[in-house]
Amino acid sequence: MKRLSILALTLICLTILEAKAQFTTNKKITTNQLKTGTSLTPKLPTIAERVDPKSLRDKKIEQLTGSAIPTLPTEEELERNRIKSWEITPARPVTTGMSIEIYGRYRQDAFTILPDFQGRGENIRFWPNSNQLNLSLQPGKDYKLTMSIGNHLLGVGGNSIFFDMGGNQTYQVEVKSGQREVVFFFTNQISGNQTIAWGPILNNIVGGPNPVSYDLFSVKIEELAPAK
Repeated sequence: MKRLSILALTLICLTILEAKAQFTTNKKITTNQLKTGTSLTPKLPTIAERVDPKSLRDKKIEQLTGSAIPTLPTEEELERNRIKSWEITPARPVTTGMSIEIYGRYRQDAFTILPDFQGRGENIRFWPNSNQLNLSLQPGKDYKLTMSIGNHLLGVGGNSIFFDMGGNQTYQVEVKSGQREVVFFFTNQISGNQTIAWGPILNNIVGGPNPVSYDLFSVKIEELAPAK
């Protein structure tokens, strides 16, 4: 009877051990499995081919070429968009690219050009170019200078205005009695900033020129298109 009890107890213990072995969550890896099984180290991707630096450079060039790069204006476009005329009036005595200096009086509707007398007594003289325009013109280009004038009293004889171009050239422009515009054509020969100076109307009477004042309503300079 004792032998049966011991046998029964032995069977029960074995059954419990077997059941416990079936439900464990820890699985040990044997040394054998480490040697012959699959490696646990993650497999890194391999580079199929080496990258050629020249191909990278070509791709960058393609990207730059394909992107929107603003184009620089052509010489024709720059020439077409360049400022080619300047005008000054008493209402607008300063304009982009040109300024004026006047010897005389200023009103809202006109500059009054006066003779600039210097000296005393028998040594009195007048300065023929006491007014000036300051600007920069293109060398080799043809220009037209137009002055709108009025309220001048001219006597008999020839009347004219002298223009001095940068101290290098002097031109004499005729003015007739009652004339409302003085027009002067010239070819610019000076590069960079320059001065165009002029003075009062000179009335050539017996005994020498007599300076005459006048009103200046506007002065304008225009670049002329080249002759075809």
